Amino acid sequence: MKMIAKDNFERLYIQPAHIVDAFDLSRTTVNRFLKRMKENPKYKSAFIDLGSNLKLIELEAFKNFLKEQHNKYLKE
Repeated sequence: MKMIAKDNFERLYIQPAHIVDAFDLSRTTVNRFLKRMKENPKYKSAFIDLGSNLKLIELEAFKNFLKEQHNKYLKE
């Protein structure tokens, strides 16, 4: 699969379109999660914007964000 890139620190990065396939989420849901991630200072460094059409997200940070969201809707 050509959907994951590594940096020099062995962190894996993935494009939003490939997150849709890897996690079996809708594009709308992925965009909503990424917007929430960007609003959280803890995850600001998980994004790399290389151009208007090329954005990369650190895979481990996205997984951690999903784990934080688990059952969060029940607390609201």
